[in-house]
Amino acid sequence: MFGAARSAGRFVPEGHEVRRVIAGTAAVVLAMAWVVVGLGQAEAAPGAVLPVAAFEAPRCPGETDLDPTDPTAHQGLDNLLSVSGARLDAYDAGAVVPLYDASGETTDAPLCGTRYVAGAGGTAGAVSQWMFCTSWADDLCGDVNEDGQATDSDGNPIDPMDSLASNPDLAGTDAERLIAYLIENGHTYEGSGAGYQFGGIAYANADESTNTRRALQVLVWCISDPTTIPDPNFTATCALNFPDGEQARLLALIPATPVADLSFDVSGGTVNVGETARFTMRTNVFDSPIMLTASPLGAFSVCSGDATITDSVLTVAPPADGSSDVLVELCVTATEAGPATVTATTSPPSVRRMSWNRSVASPQARPCQIYAAFADYPVTPTTSSADATFVAVPEPTPDPTPTSDPTPTSDPTPTSDPTPTPEPTPTDPPTPTPNPSANPSPTHSPSAVVSVLPLTPAKVAGVASAFGSRSRVTAPHPALAHTGADEGSMLLLAGASGLAGVVLVFASRLRRRGQR
Repeated sequence: MFGAARSAGRFVPEGHEVRRVIAGTAAVVLAMAWVVVGLGQAEAAPGAVLPVAAFEAPRCPGETDLDPTDPTAHQGLDNLLSVSGARLDAYDAGAVVPLYDASGETTDAPLCGTRYVAGAGGTAGAVSQWMFCTSWADDLCGDVNEDGQATDSDGNPIDPMDSLASNPDLAGTDAERLIAYLIENGHTYEGSGAGYQFGGIAYANADESTNTRRALQVLVWCISDPTTIPDPNFTATCALNFPDGEQARLLALIPATPVADLSFDVSGGTVNVGETARFTMRTNVFDSPIMLTASPLGAFSVCSGDATITDSVLTVAPPADGSSDVLVELCVTATEAGPATVTATTSPPSVRRMSWNRSVASPQARPCQIYAAFADYPVTPTTSSADATFVAVPEPTPDPTPTSDPTPTSDPTPTSDPTPTPEPTPTDPPTPTPNPSANPSPTHSPSAVVSVLPLTPAKVAGVASAFGSRSRVTAPHPALAHTGADEGSMLLLAGASGLAGVVLVFASRLRRRGQR
């Protein structure tokens, strides 16, 4: 475990030898480098606008094994959150003030530090964040005496921190970027051997517990001091957590120059309202938030690419093939016409968000640590935007509703031809009684023979004059021909003729009887 022994500010895992280095004329100048999360930027931090009275600083995120406000749990200042005396002077000057360590004391790495930060909207105040050592062999310089004076591990007063352009031991290397990423994001953790298990935690981070931040301190040393710590368990732990290719993977997540370029590549730069507009983003920012804003557009969705959007925050997954950048296509639909601007903003962890701060001991033979500090006050983000114009589609003039064709008038039911009145079947005239004859009556021919009674010339002339021009009899014939003359007259004539015939027959029979 950490904090069990220290020599001239040097902290080693539990069980290591304790060596005290005595300061003298030939003393070795020692320094301890630290990374501070959320405190500072790449330039000298501005001081507080106005001095403030003594106050109690906020705690750093996460739990500690001991209470830093309990005077029985540590030496020196009773309340390690108190900012007063020399601490207050350093705070008013804009310096980071170390408060307590990972467990709630002042003997172990990492340390909690606080500083004045001007926030957005005119707000300002103390912000506390964890600081991680980046030089295992150097002095912690995190102690404080009863008067609030910061000291090294031997009790020597040290000056407030100065700001440096970079860590001279790490400048220009990938170590700065890797350490920055680890402190902000944490990393999976597996310890090897005694002193590196930390309660069996599986993830190292700054903001959870004493054990998780101690494990993260080990990972930081794996980057800053891979060959400095003479412990095979340390070497094995570093190998477990950073196998071949892992550091390269992390570097891909934190490009030196972050890019999030947006484009809207549509012919004419316009799209119809109600249609889907597609914006293409080329980025090398992976697993870090990219803020999307658009007006007057609605919610975005990912059309293509390995990325997710939650509450207008885009997160792009690192490419499996190790490419330095990827393309992501974003889709959005406009509900109103007019110009629209889409903006992507990102501030991934990078060296530009860190500053390096050193405390200098008095006398100068005992300088102390260097801190790499992250800025909590505004920094210049990476921003890209793309413009599009949405045009309203004129509503088409609706075609007139076709008038339904009138129901065709059904053809009138054809009137059936009137049933022709059948012509009356001509009635055969009664068969005339044959003239009496002395001889047997001859068999009559089928032809009808009309017997005409002998009439007096006067009568014949009268009948002829009455009917001659209208009546005609044709024989032989099975019946009297229909002459078209007046039927009543014809019947009268026929009846008279028949009666005459009957009389003649009757007279003829009487004559025959008389002759016998």
